[in-house]
Amino acid sequence: MPKRNIVWIALIAIGAVVVVWATTRLERPDAPAPEPALPAVDEAYRLIARKYYDREHLDKDRASREAIRGMVAGALDEYSSYIAPDELDQFLQHMAGRNRGIGLVIEPSDGKIQIVGPLPGSPAHRAGLYGGQLLAVDGRSTAGQTVRAVERLLAGEPGSSVTLAVADAGGGPREVTLSRSEFHLESVTGLFRDGGGRWVFVPPGHTRVGYIRIREFVSDTPSALQEVLRSLVDVEACVLDLRGNPGGTLPDAVAVADMFLPGGVIVTVAAHEGPSQVYRAHEPGTSDLTLVVLVDAETASAAEIVAGALARHDRAMLVGQRSLGKGCVQTMCRLGDTMGQINLTTAEFLVGGDTAMTRLPGRRTWGVGPHMEVTLARHKIPALEHLRRYASVVARPQATTAPGAVPPQSVGRDILALDTQLSRAVALARTPTRVRVFLAGAAAERARSATQPASRPDTVPAKDR
Repeated sequence: MPKRNIVWIALIAIGAVVVVWATTRLERPDAPAPEPALPAVDEAYRLIARKYYDREHLDKDRASREAIRGMVAGALDEYSSYIAPDELDQFLQHMAGRNRGIGLVIEPSDGKIQIVGPLPGSPAHRAGLYGGQLLAVDGRSTAGQTVRAVERLLAGEPGSSVTLAVADAGGGPREVTLSRSEFHLESVTGLFRDGGGRWVFVPPGHTRVGYIRIREFVSDTPSALQEVLRSLVDVEACVLDLRGNPGGTLPDAVAVADMFLPGGVIVTVAAHEGPSQVYRAHEPGTSDLTLVVLVDAETASAAEIVAGALARHDRAMLVGQRSLGKGCVQTMCRLGDTMGQINLTTAEFLVGGDTAMTRLPGRRTWGVGPHMEVTLARHKIPALEHLRRYASVVARPQATTAPGAVPPQSVGRDILALDTQLSRAVALARTPTRVRVFLAGAAAERARSATQPASRPDTVPAKDR
């Protein structure tokens, strides 16, 4: 057998032993040490530890971490994941609503890296990086590199420095040294930023319609959403955009759904161990805005809970495409200071208590289906992503008065013109009475079929598509 294969057997064996030990220690600290759960693997590890020729130089901690990563990726479901120790702190900060780095938004352009602009409150914002090209990061050229690769170069611990070589439009290259820091992660955003860097939550030309996008669910999402809702004083209906939302924390998703529901079951979590947990809505603080919710094939997990609960209680009209179908819950299981963390699938959630969301082989439906199906043409997606990047950054001061500059409102109008799903949702929100009549019909149909499995109209009539 090749030496490389022997080494990988060793790594997997080490990882298996570590996972069993760490899980037992965390969940049952007073329990006696168990027998090896995988005796064949334990035997293989002891054999390699005794006979492998270079065993003196085997880094057991590193081998264990890589073996755990391999087991999670190769033997578990697609949603379980392993967070290494050097990645764990950043992961926890992200879930707490904090971002790290320099806050520079970039995009590819003809094999080069274009600077779109800075995020508010970030080091890039304070340094005034509003455009041009990013030529190098700490002396490493960005030419021919992917955006993801360059973003990894820009990332780092708060307090550490990074030197950028940039070329402003019409100017020569210059170097800028920034100190990385933590800054607020915006999980709740609007359609575009105004000249002062503030999000605009009312689409241009639609004064009675609000637009709120939830990018993911982190610890401050409910409070941020509540603040935006309080600001929409003259709005009758609102578009809640959950497209591309990968999910997040269950309590925050429940809190968001609770803002719009006066009562009823939001979601039931059926765990592998213990009784099911039922999360219910409460009337105090409930918003009465007419809702149109945007979903697509990348709306997942916690976002599906919100969309599914609002649709199940006939509280919102859903527009777009069927969601991903990630109806499972991950539990963060710490493995100790040197091993990191496993985000392990431990439960399945049921919207309303009885509607499974998980996409499984042979299952005809999954996730959340829209009331009105609207497809976004693939050829429009790159241009739309480009516009959204420019809509998300802080504009150069006085940019709206510069010759040839594009005002933020124009970016917002361009997004509306290109995004067929959003434009359809806004058109519906402009006629809230029509939305309420449709939802009342769905509620009546649900009442008529109360003795049968819950159902609702999957689509509106074809003439409205």
